[in-house]
Amino acid sequence: MELVCRNLFIDTQYFVNKSFDFKSKELLSLIELAQNDFITVYLTDITEQEIKKKIKDVVSVAYEKINLSDARILKYIPAFTNFLKESPEAKSTEYLRDTFEQFKSDCKIEIISSDQIKLKEIFKSYCLNEPPFNSQPGKNRKSEFPDAFALATINQWVNSTNQKTYVISGDSDWKTYISQTVRKTADIKAEKRLFDLEDMSELLNTIIRHEKSLEDITAFADNLVDTNKEIIQQYIAEKLKWCGYDGVSMEEEVDITDVHILFVEIAERDIISVDREGATYHITLNVHAVFNYDVTQYGPYDNEDKRYLGIEYINLYQHHIFDLSVDVEFSFADAIPLNFEIESADIPADIEIDYDEGEYIELAEWVKELRVMVNGVIDGKKTEDGRGFQEFTNIAHARKYFPELDIYKSSGNFTEAFGNKISEPLRFETGLSYFLPKD
Repeated sequence: MELVCRNLFIDTQYFVNKSFDFKSKELLSLIELAQNDFITVYLTDITEQEIKKKIKDVVSVAYEKINLSDARILKYIPAFTNFLKESPEAKSTEYLRDTFEQFKSDCKIEIISSDQIKLKEIFKSYCLNEPPFNSQPGKNRKSEFPDAFALATINQWVNSTNQKTYVISGDSDWKTYISQTVRKTADIKAEKRLFDLEDMSELLNTIIRHEKSLEDITAFADNLVDTNKEIIQQYIAEKLKWCGYDGVSMEEEVDITDVHILFVEIAERDIISVDREGATYHITLNVHAVFNYDVTQYGPYDNEDKRYLGIEYINLYQHHIFDLSVDVEFSFADAIPLNFEIESADIPADIEIDYDEGEYIELAEWVKELRVMVNGVIDGKKTEDGRGFQEFTNIAHARKYFPELDIYKSSGNFTEAFGNKISEPLRFETGLSYFLPKD
């Protein structure tokens, strides 16, 4: 991405999408760049007030859900009850607002006034269904007035200062407004000044790579990440095995009962922070996985009897390839390659999987591709004491040495693979290992 300016306006929706986590790696990186005067960050006064209001609103909804939703079961846990006593709704709101104020201070944010914006012009846009008032059907158009004032303020600022700026929101109405403004600018052959930003990490990456003072250490960090690519991918793959996965479908009722992370591939990497002690990257991954689903299929609905005509329960496997973005922190003390370590990866606790985008696979065919580890053998032969192990590229390879191996049932000296289910790698054990004398 080409660096066109070093100004950034942030919309309320960006912080909403980030769950008001003002201490996220992304925002900490933004603070670091702002403190070094590599970027100047702005908020309109409208956005500033809207953020404070939104914080109160989302905290209120969160506490309401604790009381009314399935989360209320947590209230029977003493530690959680104590949390509710020590952190009532008002105190939680105050904490987030204080964190926001600290973020504004640390990031040296400049507040741009909307005093010069005329209500008449905003109301005109409202009547003409112009952005941001041309939202999707069903959306409350009157609720877009704060956005309209904020966007008009930004547009007035770039015109009066003759500066350019990036704008990040996450709200489609903002994107539409900027696109239309840019088109109007082109029509009158004026210079483009507003630049819609899809991803904060992309801007952080661009700024860092344009800083001469960071050039050498950035190249060093890039080389370490590329050199350790396989290690990083395996690290994240292992972490993904312990995430929660929620299956969703437009047509079926689905429940994920088993997860097999096959492998992950780094598709893109943006550096968002770097110094001689370490670096943080925003990494986009292609994740390859197989999910076991319990699927409930309903027959036609009988309006007269008020019931479905038949319900069928199906168990099946699907292969999925999905994108996932994570912030990964690395350390390399004193800029020494041998000191390279993965410090942390911000992997989400719960990941939503679209069942409708999966590819159905035959279990018998899939397991043929998995590695097989056989315990109680050495060099293709069973050991008398049940010790040793040997890995094979797949079940066909393993059966060249042990024809009696069966994925689904015990035979001879071998148990079925992990009880009765497929896994990576498939694993078999000799019966001899169960009869060894106790030490």
